[in-house]
Amino acid sequence: MKELEQAGEGLEAGIVKDDLKEVLADLSNMPLQEVGENIPGLSVLFKGIKAIGSIRNYQLQIKAMEFLHEISTMPFEKRKSLVEKITSDTIYGQKFGSYLISAIDRHEFAQKSIYLARLCKYYERGDIFKTDLVKLNTMIDNLHLQDIIEWQKYHRIPKSEKDTAYNSFLANGVIMREYDFNLIGSDSKNNRSSLVNRQERIIKTRLTTLGSVLYSVVKDEDLDELTKRLLYNHEQSRTSEEEY
Repeated sequence: MKELEQAGEGLEAGIVKDDLKEVLADLSNMPLQEVGENIPGLSVLFKGIKAIGSIRNYQLQIKAMEFLHEISTMPFEKRKSLVEKITSDTIYGQKFGSYLISAIDRHEFAQKSIYLARLCKYYERGDIFKTDLVKLNTMIDNLHLQDIIEWQKYHRIPKSEKDTAYNSFLANGVIMREYDFNLIGSDSKNNRSSLVNRQERIIKTRLTTLGSVLYSVVKDEDLDELTKRLLYNHEQSRTSEEEY
Protein backbone atom coordinates (compact mmCIF):
# COMPACT_ATOMS: atom_id res chain seq x y z
CA MET A 1 0.00 0.00 0.00
CA LYS A 2 1.44 3.37 -1.07
CA GLU A 3 0.26 5.15 2.09
CA LEU A 4 2.01 2.64 4.36
CA GLU A 5 5.24 2.99 2.38
CA GLN A 6 5.03 6.76 2.72
CA ALA A 7 4.38 6.54 6.47
CA GLY A 8 7.17 3.96 6.78
CA GLU A 9 9.65 6.28 5.05
CA GLY A 10 8.49 9.06 7.36
CA LEU A 11 9.12 6.85 10.38
CA GLU A 12 12.66 6.14 9.16
CA ALA A 13 13.24 9.88 8.65
CA GLY A 14 11.95 10.57 12.14
CA ILE A 15 14.28 8.02 13.72
CA VAL A 16 17.38 9.81 12.36
CA LYS A 17 16.27 13.33 13.21
CA ASP A 18 19.16 14.66 15.31
CA ASP A 19 16.93 16.71 17.63
CA LEU A 20 14.22 14.05 17.89
CA LYS A 21 13.93 14.36 21.67
CA GLU A 22 13.35 18.10 21.48
CA VAL A 23 10.78 17.80 18.69
CA LEU A 24 8.85 15.15 20.61
CA ALA A 25 8.99 17.26 23.77
CA ASP A 26 7.41 20.14 21.84
CA LEU A 27 4.74 17.83 20.44
CA SER A 28 3.85 16.58 23.93
CA ASN A 29 2.70 20.12 24.78
CA MET A 30 0.58 20.39 21.65
CA PRO A 31 -3.02 19.10 21.30
CA LEU A 32 -2.83 15.99 19.13
CA GLN A 33 -5.36 17.34 16.66
CA GLU A 34 -2.93 20.18 15.94
CA VAL A 35 -0.05 17.81 15.21
CA GLY A 36 0.20 17.78 11.45
CA GLU A 37 2.28 17.88 8.34
CA ASN A 38 4.12 21.09 9.26
CA ILE A 39 6.22 19.46 12.00
CA PRO A 40 9.88 19.75 10.93
CA GLY A 41 11.44 16.35 10.25
CA LEU A 42 8.21 14.43 10.86
CA SER A 43 6.00 15.88 8.14
CA VAL A 44 6.33 12.83 5.86
CA LEU A 45 5.31 10.53 8.71
CA PHE A 46 2.19 12.50 9.64
CA LYS A 47 1.24 13.00 5.98
CA GLY A 48 1.47 9.23 5.45
CA ILE A 49 -0.58 8.53 8.59
CA LYS A 50 -3.24 10.99 7.46
CA ALA A 51 -3.44 9.26 4.08
CA ILE A 52 -3.99 5.85 5.71
CA GLY A 53 -7.42 6.88 6.95
CA SER A 54 -9.01 9.35 9.31
CA ILE A 55 -10.76 6.67 11.39
CA ARG A 56 -7.55 5.25 12.81
CA ASN A 57 -4.96 7.96 12.25
CA TYR A 58 -5.49 9.49 15.72
CA GLN A 59 -4.50 6.24 17.45
CA LEU A 60 -1.72 5.56 14.97
CA GLN A 61 -0.24 9.00 15.65
CA ILE A 62 -0.18 8.28 19.38
CA LYS A 63 1.46 4.88 18.89
CA ALA A 64 4.00 6.20 16.35
CA MET A 65 4.96 9.01 18.74
CA GLU A 66 5.38 6.55 21.63
CA PHE A 67 7.57 4.39 19.39
CA LEU A 68 9.71 7.42 18.53
CA HIS A 69 9.88 8.52 22.18
CA GLU A 70 11.44 5.17 23.05
CA ILE A 71 13.76 5.27 20.02
CA SER A 72 14.87 8.79 20.96
CA THR A 73 16.67 7.37 24.03
CA MET A 74 19.23 5.93 21.60
CA PRO A 75 22.24 8.14 20.76
CA PHE A 76 22.01 9.78 17.33
CA GLU A 77 24.74 7.59 15.82
CA LYS A 78 22.91 4.45 16.99
CA ARG A 79 19.65 5.68 15.45
CA LYS A 80 21.50 6.45 12.23
CA SER A 81 22.96 2.93 12.28
CA LEU A 82 19.46 1.48 12.82
CA VAL A 83 18.04 3.30 9.81
CA GLU A 84 20.98 2.24 7.64
CA LYS A 85 20.26 -1.31 8.69
CA ILE A 86 16.51 -1.19 8.08
CA THR A 87 16.75 0.63 4.75
CA SER A 88 19.07 -2.07 3.41
CA ASP A 89 16.85 -4.89 4.68
CA THR A 90 13.37 -6.16 3.90
CA ILE A 91 10.74 -8.19 5.72
CA TYR A 92 9.27 -10.79 3.36
CA GLY A 93 9.73 -8.44 0.41
CA GLN A 94 8.30 -5.47 2.32
CA LYS A 95 10.38 -2.41 3.17
CA PHE A 96 11.40 -2.50 6.82
CA GLY A 97 9.91 0.94 7.49
CA SER A 98 6.58 -0.21 6.03
CA TYR A 99 6.72 -3.30 8.22
CA LEU A 100 7.30 -1.18 11.33
CA ILE A 101 4.44 1.24 10.66
CA SER A 102 2.12 -1.70 9.82
CA ALA A 103 3.13 -3.40 13.09
CA ILE A 104 2.53 -0.21 15.06
CA ASP A 105 -0.85 0.18 13.36
CA ARG A 106 -1.87 -3.35 14.46
CA HIS A 107 -0.93 -2.82 18.11
CA GLU A 108 -4.07 -2.26 20.15
CA PHE A 109 -2.10 -0.37 22.82
CA ALA A 110 0.76 2.13 22.57
CA GLN A 111 2.76 0.15 25.15
CA LYS A 112 3.21 -2.61 22.57
CA SER A 113 4.76 -0.08 20.18
CA ILE A 114 7.22 0.81 22.94
CA TYR A 115 8.16 -2.87 23.18
CA LEU A 116 8.71 -2.91 19.40
CA ALA A 117 11.06 0.08 19.70
CA ARG A 118 13.08 -1.84 22.31
CA LEU A 119 13.31 -4.77 19.90
CA CYS A 120 14.70 -2.36 17.31
CA LYS A 121 17.41 -1.37 19.81
CA TYR A 122 18.39 -5.03 20.18
CA TYR A 123 18.33 -5.41 16.40
CA GLU A 124 20.63 -2.41 15.88
CA ARG A 125 23.14 -3.86 18.37
CA GLY A 126 23.07 -7.22 16.63
CA ASP A 127 21.64 -8.96 19.72
CA ILE A 128 18.70 -10.31 17.71
CA PHE A 129 18.17 -11.02 14.03
CA LYS A 130 15.45 -9.89 11.65
CA THR A 131 13.58 -13.19 11.99
CA ASP A 132 13.72 -12.87 15.78
CA LEU A 133 12.30 -9.34 15.63
CA VAL A 134 9.36 -10.49 13.50
CA LYS A 135 8.62 -13.49 15.74
CA LEU A 136 8.88 -11.44 18.92
CA ASN A 137 6.61 -8.72 17.59
CA THR A 138 4.06 -11.41 16.65
CA MET A 139 4.25 -12.66 20.25
CA ILE A 140 3.67 -9.14 21.53
CA ASP A 141 0.78 -8.73 19.09
CA ASN A 142 -0.95 -11.93 20.22
CA LEU A 143 -0.49 -11.66 23.99
CA HIS A 144 -2.90 -9.71 26.17
CA LEU A 145 -1.20 -6.56 27.44
CA GLN A 146 -2.54 -7.14 30.97
CA ASP A 147 -0.87 -10.57 31.05
CA ILE A 148 2.44 -8.98 30.01
CA ILE A 149 2.13 -6.25 32.65
CA GLU A 150 1.39 -8.78 35.41
CA TRP A 151 4.36 -10.86 34.25
CA GLN A 152 6.57 -7.78 34.65
CA LYS A 153 5.00 -6.86 38.00
CA TYR A 154 5.24 -10.25 39.72
CA HIS A 155 8.43 -11.51 37.99
CA ARG A 156 7.03 -14.99 37.41
CA ILE A 157 5.49 -16.91 34.54
CA PRO A 158 2.03 -18.45 34.96
CA LYS A 159 2.21 -22.10 36.08
CA SER A 160 -1.38 -23.37 36.05
CA GLU A 161 -3.16 -24.67 32.96
CA LYS A 162 -6.32 -23.16 34.43
CA ASP A 163 -4.75 -19.74 33.96
CA THR A 164 -5.64 -18.19 30.58
CA ALA A 165 -2.28 -16.40 30.56
CA TYR A 166 -0.51 -19.78 30.85
CA ASN A 167 -2.25 -21.14 27.77
CA SER A 168 -1.62 -17.92 25.84
CA PHE A 169 2.08 -17.92 26.74
CA LEU A 170 2.34 -21.59 25.77
CA ALA A 171 0.50 -21.19 22.44
CA ASN A 172 2.67 -18.22 21.45
CA GLY A 173 6.01 -19.86 22.27
CA VAL A 174 6.86 -17.75 25.32
CA ILE A 175 7.05 -20.81 27.58
CA MET A 176 7.55 -24.51 27.06
CA ARG A 177 6.85 -27.63 29.12
CA GLU A 178 9.31 -30.34 30.02
CA TYR A 179 8.02 -33.86 30.70
CA ASP A 180 8.94 -36.92 32.69
CA PHE A 181 7.69 -40.34 31.51
CA ASN A 182 6.71 -43.19 33.84
CA LEU A 183 5.93 -46.75 32.72
CA ILE A 184 2.78 -47.99 34.45
CA GLY A 185 2.00 -51.74 34.79
CA SER A 186 3.91 -55.01 35.30
CA ASP A 187 3.98 -58.65 34.33
CA SER A 188 3.09 -60.20 37.72
CA LYS A 189 3.68 -63.79 36.51
CA ASN A 190 7.34 -63.18 35.69
CA ASN A 191 7.68 -60.32 38.13
CA ARG A 192 9.06 -58.16 35.34
CA SER A 193 8.09 -54.72 34.21
CA SER A 194 6.28 -54.55 30.92
CA LEU A 195 4.99 -51.61 28.96
CA VAL A 196 1.30 -51.38 29.70
CA ASN A 197 0.88 -47.64 29.76
CA ARG A 198 3.05 -44.57 29.59
CA GLN A 199 2.17 -41.72 31.88
CA GLU A 200 3.39 -38.22 31.08
CA ARG A 201 4.06 -35.85 33.93
CA ILE A 202 4.93 -32.20 33.50
CA ILE A 203 7.92 -31.55 35.70
CA LYS A 204 8.83 -28.03 34.65
CA THR A 205 7.54 -25.01 32.78
CA ARG A 206 10.24 -22.63 31.61
CA LEU A 207 10.84 -19.72 29.28
CA THR A 208 11.87 -20.42 25.71
CA THR A 209 14.84 -18.51 24.30
CA LEU A 210 12.53 -15.99 22.62
CA GLY A 211 10.51 -15.87 25.84
CA SER A 212 13.66 -14.81 27.68
CA VAL A 213 14.23 -12.05 25.12
CA LEU A 214 10.64 -10.87 25.52
CA TYR A 215 11.04 -10.75 29.30
CA SER A 216 14.13 -8.53 28.87
CA VAL A 217 12.07 -6.30 26.55
CA VAL A 218 9.30 -6.02 29.12
CA LYS A 219 11.78 -5.17 31.90
CA ASP A 220 13.75 -2.86 29.57
CA GLU A 221 17.01 -4.65 30.26
CA ASP A 222 19.96 -5.74 28.13
CA LEU A 223 20.06 -9.35 26.97
CA ASP A 224 22.29 -11.72 28.91
CA GLU A 225 25.19 -13.36 27.08
CA LEU A 226 23.67 -16.87 27.17
CA THR A 227 20.49 -15.71 25.44
CA LYS A 228 22.49 -13.86 22.76
CA ARG A 229 24.61 -16.96 22.16
CA LEU A 230 21.52 -19.19 21.85
CA LEU A 231 19.96 -16.77 19.35
CA TYR A 232 23.19 -16.64 17.34
CA ASN A 233 23.48 -20.44 17.23
CA HIS A 234 19.83 -20.76 16.18
CA GLU A 235 20.29 -18.20 13.39
CA GLN A 236 23.43 -19.96 12.13
CA SER A 237 21.56 -23.26 12.09
CA ARG A 238 18.59 -21.71 10.25
CA THR A 239 20.87 -20.06 7.67
CA SER A 240 22.76 -23.32 7.07
CA GLU A 241 19.48 -25.18 6.48
CA GLU A 242 18.36 -22.56 3.95
CA GLU A 243 21.68 -22.77 2.09
CA TYR A 244 21.49 -26.56 2.09
